Amino acid sequence: MKGRYERLRELFDAAEPLGPDERTAFLARECADDPELQRDLTELLSTRERVGGFLQQGAVAWSGRRIGRYVIEDVIAEGGMGLVLRARQENPDRRVALKIVRGALVGDRLKQRFELEARTLARLGHPGIAQIFEAGTFDAGGETQPFFAMELVDGQPLTGYVRQANLDPRACLRLFIRICEAVHHAHLRGVIHRDLKPSNILVRRDGNPKILDFGVARLTDVDARLTTIGEETGRIVGTLAYMSPEQVRGDLDGTDVRADVYALGALLYETLSGRLPHEIDGRDFLAAARIVGEETPGPMGRPGAALPADLETIVATCLRHEPDRRYGSAAELADDLKRFLSDEPIAARPPSTVYHLAKFARRNRGAVIASTVTVIALAAGLVVSLLGWAEARRAGRAATLAADESEAVTGFLTDILTASDPYHDGTEVRVVEVLDRAAERLADEFAGRPELASRLHGVLGETYRGLGQYEATDRQLRLAVARAEETATGPDDPVLAWPLVLLGDHLLDGDDLAAADSTAALAARAAAGLPSDSPVICRIQLQRGFIAEWSGDLAGAAALFDEGLTLAEDRLDPAAEVRLDLQVALGNVLGQLGELDRARDLLADGVARMRASLGAENPTVLSVQGNLAGVHEQLGEFERALVLRESSLAIRRRVLGDDHPDTAVGEHNLAHLYREMGRPAEAVPHHEAALAIFADAGPERAVLTAMFRAGYGKTLVALQRDAAALAEFDAAYVVLEEAFGADHPRVRAIAADRDSLRGN
Repeated sequence: MKGRYERLRELFDAAEPLGPDERTAFLARECADDPELQRDLTELLSTRERVGGFLQQGAVAWSGRRIGRYVIEDVIAEGGMGLVLRARQENPDRRVALKIVRGALVGDRLKQRFELEARTLARLGHPGIAQIFEAGTFDAGGETQPFFAMELVDGQPLTGYVRQANLDPRACLRLFIRICEAVHHAHLRGVIHRDLKPSNILVRRDGNPKILDFGVARLTDVDARLTTIGEETGRIVGTLAYMSPEQVRGDLDGTDVRADVYALGALLYETLSGRLPHEIDGRDFLAAARIVGEETPGPMGRPGAALPADLETIVATCLRHEPDRRYGSAAELADDLKRFLSDEPIAARPPSTVYHLAKFARRNRGAVIASTVTVIALAAGLVVSLLGWAEARRAGRAATLAADESEAVTGFLTDILTASDPYHDGTEVRVVEVLDRAAERLADEFAGRPELASRLHGVLGETYRGLGQYEATDRQLRLAVARAEETATGPDDPVLAWPLVLLGDHLLDGDDLAAADSTAALAARAAAGLPSDSPVICRIQLQRGFIAEWSGDLAGAAALFDEGLTLAEDRLDPAAEVRLDLQVALGNVLGQLGELDRARDLLADGVARMRASLGAENPTVLSVQGNLAGVHEQLGEFERALVLRESSLAIRRRVLGDDHPDTAVGEHNLAHLYREMGRPAEAVPHHEAALAIFADAGPERAVLTAMFRAGYGKTLVALQRDAAALAEFDAAYVVLEEAFGADHPRVRAIAADRDSLRGN
C-alpha cells in the first residue's frame, strides 16, 4: 500500500502538466474517496503556479533587490527547493547566503511555527555547522514567502573535495569524525538534518567541513504545504541515494536522528568506494524508492581493492534498514571510527546467524515485534558464545559440541519466534511474554541436555534482570545452577562457576549480602579448575570486593579489587571489560580510604578509557566521572571537580530529563561540592531538586533518599539552620540504621553529626 506522501507526490506529478479543466476532472476522479487529499493537492498546485513564476526570475532580475535587511548581489544556485542568493547584510556588514524556499506559508499559525523553528536553529553554534543568522518572510506576488540568511561558505562539496585532495581512507575517516561531531551537536539540541548529501557538506580550503541547511528540512516541513513536492524527478532520485528507508516510506513519526546516521553511512560509503550504496541512476522515483527501501548495499570493497572488515561493518551498521540496528547517534558512529583508527575493537558487529534466523522467521512465519527479536537475538548470541568448554575439553570434541549446541539453540529460538507471531492469535506480544514462553518450554526442550539448559536459564535470568523482573530472575538463575549441578562431578567442577556468578550478582541486587557472599565462595571453589586466563576468575574477585565494600569493609574490598586487577593485568587482554571494572572499583574504594593520589590516577584513566569505548554520555561513564570528581574534591581540586560535576549534571538533564533518578544523583553531588567549596547557599537549590525527584519514590529508593537528606542536613548546619538540619539527620538515621545496622561507617557518621547538634 502506498504511503500518503508517495500518493500525494504521484498525483501531483500527474496533475501538474494538465490544463485547468483536465486537472479539475483528474483530481475529482482520483480523489473521489479522499476529499482532504484533493484539498491538499489543489492548494499545492495553486501555490506552485503563484510562487513558481516569482522564483524563476533570472539573475539580472534579482540583482539589487532587497529582502528584509539584505541586498541581493547574485544568484548562487537554483534547485527544486528554491533559490540560493549571494547577498550583503548592511548591519552588521557581511556577505550571506540567502535561501528562498520554494513554497508558501499559508496563515498566521504556519508563519509563527516557521519563525519559532528558525529561532531554534539560529542557536546552533558549532564550527562545523554553517550558522543560520535569521529566518523570516517577505511578500512574493501576494504569497508569504519564507527565506533565511545563513553563513556564506567558500568550499567544495564533500565528494569533490575528497577526490581533488586525493585523501586516503584514514584521512577521510578523520574528516568524517568532525562531520559526525557537528551532526551530533545539532541532534543534542533536537534538530535533525534529514537531507545530508555531498552538496550540503562543503569542505573549505583549510580542510574543515561545514554542514549547510541544517534544519532546513525541519523549517520547511512545518506543514505539508511547504514540502518540496514538485522537484524534478532526477533531483528527487539524487536525494534518495542518501535517504533512510523510513524517510522514503514517508514515515515522519519514525524518522529521528538515526535517519541522519543512515545518510552519514551513505556518504561514507560513497567517499570510500567512489560509488553510491544503491544503483539507482536512471530509475524513476518509485523504482529507486523500492531499491533503497528493500535492498541491502553490497560491500564497498571490490576484488583486488578490499577494505578492512571492521570498516565494512561500521558502514553496514549505518545503512541497516531497521533504525534500531544502526548506531544510536552520530557520536556512536564517530566513536567507532576513532576506535578503528586507533586499531581498537569496534563496537559494531556484523549480523549474527541468530539475527538472520530471526529475520527469516519474521519474514516467513509472520511479524514478530522488533523488541522481541532483539532480546532473543541478544540472548542467543550470548548462549552460543558461552559454550561449555569444560565438557568439550574433557570429551575432546569442542567443535562438534559447538555446532550441535548452536543447531539446538537455533531450532529452539525459531519455534519461540514463530509462537510469538502476533497474527497467530490476534494479540500483541510483549517482550516479557516471549521470555515467559521460552522459560516454560526450556525444561522440556532440553531435558536431556542439562549443561546447555543451564546456560539458557542463565541468559533468560540475565534478560529478566535487565527488565527489572526480580522473581523471574531469581527463578531462572537458580534453575541455571540446578541444571549445572546435574552434570557437575562435585562442587569443584568448573561448570558451576558462571551460573553461580550470575546468581551472586542477583543476590547483590537484593542487598542479600550474606547469601551473595556464600554464593561467591562456591563460585570461587568451582572456578579454581578454570584456565588461569579465564575472565570468570577476575569476575568473582570483583563480586567479592563489592560484597566487602557494601558490608562496610573498605580495606578488605580494596585488597580484593587490587588482587583482581593484578590478575587481570597479568592474564587478560587490555580491552577486557572486567579489567576496567576492577580498576574503577579499586579507585572508588581507595578514594573512600583516603588514598587519593592513586584513586585519582586510576579513575582518571578509567574515565578516559570508558569514554573512548562507551561515549561521554553513557550512564556508567557519568557515574565514574562523578567518583573522579569526588576524589578531586577531597584533594581540594575544586575547580576540576566543579567542571566534572556540572558537565555530568547537564548531560543527565539533557539526555535523561529533569525528573530522572540519575539526575537526582547529579543534583545531590553538585550540592555536596558547593558545600565543600564554602558556598552552601548555592547548594540548597540542588539539594531541594534532588529530594523533589524522590518525593514520591517507593521503598526501593528509601536508602538513597536518606543519604540525600543526610547531605542536606550538613548543608543546613553550614547555614546555621540547626533545627532543620537535625530533622534531616533524624529522618536519615532511621532508614540507614535499619538498612545497614548501627555499626556501619555511614550510620555512625550520621549519628555523630546528630549528637553534635544536640550537644552530646
